[in-house]
Amino acid sequence: MKRLTRREDGFSMMEVLIALAVLSIGLTGVAVMQLSTLKYVHSSHYRSMASTIALDFEERVWWELADNTMTGCPDLTGADGSALDNLLTHWNREYVGGEGDGAWGWSDARMLKVPGLQITAGTATTNEFISEVPITLTWAESRFDEEFPEGETSATESFTYNVRVVCRKAEEEEEV
Repeated sequence: MKRLTRREDGFSMMEVLIALAVLSIGLTGVAVMQLSTLKYVHSSHYRSMASTIALDFEERVWWELADNTMTGCPDLTGADGSALDNLLTHWNREYVGGEGDGAWGWSDARMLKVPGLQITAGTATTNEFISEVPITLTWAESRFDEEFPEGETSATESFTYNVRVVCRKAEEEEEV
């Protein structure tokens, strides 16, 4: 029978424990990175939704301009019946197809919600026949178990989008 030398004995218990400690520290670092990644993906999702909502507002403004009887600039305030008011009504619905049996009641799928979403329009600036209004979307970012200032349960994030439209001249003002 061949006798094993020290070199062929294998790992000592101390070497195994040190290797496990190094591995544990490395895996803890990976877990922390994974949690950070999830937080940023969550935030990115809300920013994507904010961008979609802002683009929806811009399309509603352009839809108003498609009305052949309209002249001047579309209503960019939050007044009743304005594009902004319609946007708020749309994005605050409970269901994708709307509620009830009305014309929009075509789906009972739950509407995707951004928690605490508030949409505000800034002051519109009109230069000749170009109107621009900043739209600010603000929402609550309550991700995982983050610590927030006393009395708050979430951080506030915001996204600002500038809507720029060309206003329609009145027929008597239009050049031939």
